[in-house]
Amino acid sequence: MMSVQITSAIPLVFLIISGFVVEGGWNVNYSPKSICALNVSTVTMGCTYTYPSGYVIVKTLWSTELVEGNQEPSDISLDAEYRDRVEYLGDKQSNCTLILRDVTEQDQRKYYFRFITNTATGKWQGQDGVQLFVTDLQVETPEEVVEGDDVTLTCKTTCNLTGPSYIWYKNGVSLSSTTKALNLKTVSSEHAGSYSCAVLGQSHSSSAVILDVRYAPKRASVSITPSGEIVEGSSVTLTCSSDANPPVQSYNWYKEKTLLGKENTYIIPNISSEDSGEYKCKSTNQHGSKYSSVILNVMYPPKNVSANPPVQNYTWFKEGGTSPVGSGQTYSFTISSSSSGWYYCVAQNKYGSHSSALSVILKARVSMIFYIVVGVCLTVVVVLLSGVFWTRRKLRDDLPEEPMLKQENIYSNVTARATSSDPASNLDMTNQDVQYASVVPQQHTYPRKAEGPVVKAAVSGPVEESEYATAQHQHHQFIEKDCIQYASVKFTCNGPASRCVGLSLEDSLVIYSSVK
Repeated sequence: MMSVQITSAIPLVFLIISGFVVEGGWNVNYSPKSICALNVSTVTMGCTYTYPSGYVIVKTLWSTELVEGNQEPSDISLDAEYRDRVEYLGDKQSNCTLILRDVTEQDQRKYYFRFITNTATGKWQGQDGVQLFVTDLQVETPEEVVEGDDVTLTCKTTCNLTGPSYIWYKNGVSLSSTTKALNLKTVSSEHAGSYSCAVLGQSHSSSAVILDVRYAPKRASVSITPSGEIVEGSSVTLTCSSDANPPVQSYNWYKEKTLLGKENTYIIPNISSEDSGEYKCKSTNQHGSKYSSVILNVMYPPKNVSANPPVQNYTWFKEGGTSPVGSGQTYSFTISSSSSGWYYCVAQNKYGSHSSALSVILKARVSMIFYIVVGVCLTVVVVLLSGVFWTRRKLRDDLPEEPMLKQENIYSNVTARATSSDPASNLDMTNQDVQYASVVPQQHTYPRKAEGPVVKAAVSGPVEESEYATAQHQHHQFIEKDCIQYASVKFTCNGPASRCVGLSLEDSLVIYSSVK
């Protein structure tokens, strides 16, 4: 703000006393007849007087009384209230000028000049006198000022000062304005403060007046106690503050759209990771509202699938072992028969650790070769049964009716081992009498190994039935538990018409896992 310094001599207000002219030349002239003076300022009352020639002036005086006849008014120069403040600048010729210093409202009245000559009848007093008005300065402001308004401050007096220049002060610092009115455009809280005014060149100024600018909350903020990192399990206090005039009347705390509280503080005891997020405080007074926010970042040790700060190291263990088997977020290993079991991952940051378990199960996957072998065997069985049925029908058609009746109840059971590879054991359906056979391939069961889980694989073929013969396909069964080892399945079967060649089925292993 620019300060303007103006120097000027202290103006003196001259009061020229105008009297009235009377016969013989007796008069007193006052000019002007009325003066408006600033409180504690100095005024000068100028006047002139005349009298007839031949008279000698013996005494002159100023008085606040107007008398008639031979009465004598009091002389203010002898009055205790005026004695130290008045100075007569006139003479005993024609000048009757008077100076009155440090005028106050008590000095507000009329003043008269009187002179006395050397004769008993040679006395005269100017009857019009000089009217003195004393005023103070007062800053006038609007009753209420709201931010954004245009405001005018006025340096007010009770009488009209003659051509003065004014100076304005804010908080004791002079402003650039020199007019009676100080205009403030679009006021804000920055315009609030103490204002006073003075007349340029006078030491006296008005009493200071506070310009109170009302405004909605602004510069709102949220503070966190205690400061620093927020650790899960601690107690946290959020405090909302803002600059507002009048002060904030209500507070509202929100997390997302949920209302949490209505005080300027919000306390979260035993804070957890679920309390992380953005918190908003709404400050309100009669002129508006303001939001402020803060983000809580709660630190916690690893748990479930998250940690804050992030996990610093991972360590892998296998159930039954005491030493780590690996490190890092990913653990890779070559699958073998001993790979089954529980694996534990321990995740750790500076606030703690958390472990999770993973179960590895090895399970054999049946390959396409196995299905081909099974299909071939089933086809052989169907062909076998079809051949037997066709041969029987042909022989029955060729035999006489009576022998056929005799042989009706003749049956023969032939059991063939699936593992037999001797072609001689095959039935020669063309050279023998027709027999009705039930062909049952031997069933093989692969036992579970003692040291570990066993792979269970089940292969079953369809069962063909007819009036005379039943063929049952060999079953290979694998007993399955939680963990599966490598499986090698060999399947062999023999039949009257053809034989199944033993095939070896080996398949890759599949890893199944579950996380707890």
